Parts: sequence; structure tokens; C-alpha cells
Amino acid sequence: MDTLLVSVPREHAMQNVAFNNADERKPFEKDLKPFLNFLKNLQKHKAPVAKTEKGNNCEPPPAMYGSAGPASREEPK
Repeated sequence: MDTLLVSVPREHAMQNVAFNNADERKPFEKDLKPFLNFLKNLQKHKAPVAKTEKGNNCEPPPAMYGSAGPASREEPK
């Protein structure tokens, strides 16, 4: 693995962490080892493809933690 990109949902936003190569990961190797082992084990398991679900490339939902996005421009009646 050369590049490692991790997005972590936080209270009001996503925290994005990027490592472009093994040298950048080296100072954090002890902390990253359990996560990297999890990914390695996950790759060994094949999950069936959900035929009714639309693919989203594992992107987080647009509205998280009760945030509904920009306010509506409609005036309340």
C-alpha cells in the first residue's frame, strides 16, 4: 500500500488524514498497526454484492449528525 486516506466522522465535520507513502506513516506506525491489520483481514473476506443498493464509493452521507444542509429558502406559512 502506498497511499492511505482515512476519513473519520467527528461532531460537526469529517476529519481527513492522508499518508502518501510508508515514510509518512512511519511516525504513526504503532497507532496505525491495528487499523492496517483490520484492513488486511477485511480484504480476505468477500461480501455479496447488494443488488438493490446504488453504489456510492463509500462516501459518507451528505447530511450527518442532524445537519440537514443549507436552510430552505421557502418562507414558513
